[in-house]
Amino acid sequence: MYEVNAIKIDSMETLTLKNHVLDIAHSVTEKTKVEDIFAQFQMLLDIEESENQIQNNEVYSHEAVKNEAATWLK
Repeated sequence: MYEVNAIKIDSMETLTLKNHVLDIAHSVTEKTKVEDIFAQFQMLLDIEESENQIQNNEVYSHEAVKNEAATWLK
């Protein structure tokens, strides 16, 4: 189930965006780069986008991808 301002994670529980931000903030050390923090946020966005695509049936089967790739390689 998709919820606004929440991200479904592998353990099948949902955490709010606030909890994700706090988790990321608590993992920051003196050696953490801003790019590392942005990478974490980007990963969360990518997961959310992928879950939305699955819910909207915007996916391709392995067989469909193999067939399409075969046409590219001719």
